[in-house]
Amino acid sequence: MNPLRIPLQVVFYEEEGQWVAHCLQFDLVGVAETKESAINQLNEAIGIQIRNSIESGNLRNLFTPADSEYFQRFAEASDIAESELRVSIEPRPAPGVVFERMDVREFHHSPGRNYGDLVTA
Repeated sequence: MNPLRIPLQVVFYEEEGQWVAHCLQFDLVGVAETKESAINQLNEAIGIQIRNSIESGNLRNLFTPADSEYFQRFAEASDIAESELRVSIEPRPAPGVVFERMDVREFHHSPGRNYGDLVTA
């Protein structure tokens, strides 16, 4: 079987004084006081999601994308420099899964613009 090659998009944004790291492909989030802690929580959530989906044979469970609002945030966000924040999904979540690339951006709310209701974990 060929490996699952998954590109990931992560958008950071602040909500209620907390950083949210939101993986758009899986609609999973990590929420914490710092970006580093938020990405660590997201890393753990992604690993659990992938392992459980593969173990149960339910790959459809893997690919539940975020709402379009968050993809729009990603499209409007600024790239995060590699030196600013080290982002990686480690350890490898399951045999046969390869993260092709990870694009990480930071979104800032524009005053007066309505982005809809946010859901945080």
